[in-house]
Amino acid sequence: HGMIFPQTPFSAKQELFSQSAAVGASYLRVDVALGDIFLKGEYRGKTFDVERWDRTDQYALLANMYGVKPLAIILATPADMADCPDSVSKEDAYHCPPNDLNRYQDMVGKVAARYAGVIDHFEILNEPDLGKFFYGNAEQYGAMLNAAADGIHAANPDAKVLLGGISGVSDTAFTDRLFASNPSLADKIDISNIHL
Repeated sequence: HGMIFPQTPFSAKQELFSQSAAVGASYLRVDVALGDIFLKGEYRGKTFDVERWDRTDQYALLANMYGVKPLAIILATPADMADCPDSVSKEDAYHCPPNDLNRYQDMVGKVAARYAGVIDHFEILNEPDLGKFFYGNAEQYGAMLNAAADGIHAANPDAKVLLGGISGVSDTAFTDRLFASNPSLADKIDISNIHL
């Protein structure tokens, strides 16, 4: 896990891809922040949607240069669609579930389509059971995971969807609730993912 974020300078991204290739790594885990790609712009009093791909396009460029596949962690709900508890600050809203699952599915699908053949593995959130990385519950995460999996598989049938790195702190309580709330998830997740 290279701790590579979209805003990481290109030279640092390149160094981490280079070092990963040097040690024979097949994959490098990178953050793909939806809130960094899908933005709201404003011009002359009108709001419009803007898509900014330059930072994540660097992952694809470096993957092709070094032969190391990115494992994309889909993170950062855009602020305008974050469904947060009252206690969550505006600065932390990107940790909240989306209030529009159709739009969320479309966004994740666009990411999968753009990078098909280069980025084919997608982890949905990071440690959603911890509470500090996701201000939602297991049922809300299940809805997000379901929408993301549908968007990814529709855009790229060869892509793999990973469960969002369960931390283990929750034992099986979080995953029990997750799968009870949406039994079809078992058929949509290609790779289980547990952080030890």
